[in-house]
Amino acid sequence: MVAGFAGLFVLGPITGALADIRAEWHMDDTGTTMSDASGYGNDGTLTNVVVGQPPVFSGTSFLFNGSNSHVTVPEDDSLDPGSADIAVTAYVRLTGPILDDSYDIVRKGLGSTTGGDWKMEIKNIKRLGTVGKLKCTFRGSVEVVKTASPDIMDGANHKLECIKNATSVTAKVDGRSFTKSVAAGSIANDVNTMLGAKIPGDDVYNGYLDEVSVDIATTP
Repeated sequence: MVAGFAGLFVLGPITGALADIRAEWHMDDTGTTMSDASGYGNDGTLTNVVVGQPPVFSGTSFLFNGSNSHVTVPEDDSLDPGSADIAVTAYVRLTGPILDDSYDIVRKGLGSTTGGDWKMEIKNIKRLGTVGKLKCTFRGSVEVVKTASPDIMDGANHKLECIKNATSVTAKVDGRSFTKSVAAGSIANDVNTMLGAKIPGDDVYNGYLDEVSVDIATTP
């Protein structure tokens, strides 16, 4: 039994195509490297991240301090979806008030990055610091942003998903879907993937993070 998610099985979030796992970070590591189990070699380097913490989904989790924690994954084209479907999944447990305008969970690129960007973040609603909601952003030819309704600043475990397909963007919290029917277009850039921060010291996540994955669709 997994704490907070009894009876829940992880299924491929991409339908209508074969899902190829491009990154699978279990966060069961004990050193300064975040190992990728996908086979694509998207390992990351930990900075001020506490390992070996209680699980959010399984094994152990990482703890980010809301100040100077982050994980850097070197640039790799395997994490660029292009025009294909992409699903980003993470398990989180927030530990305190949001200390910035948002917490970045995982992202590849910034709003100014050539080739577009994608990100999963927790938005500080009305800058209260105590109300946070999942926000998914995919920017190709068009920037499409979708925020889910549930407030996840409750100290509980939550499964978050950000999904882009050819015609829409969906934000999912614990299986509940919130969709915007707008095509974001193709996304491919030449920058690192960051977990737990926008850039070092900015939008730094404050909480536990576990079982982050990136799935990109392939043709049958």
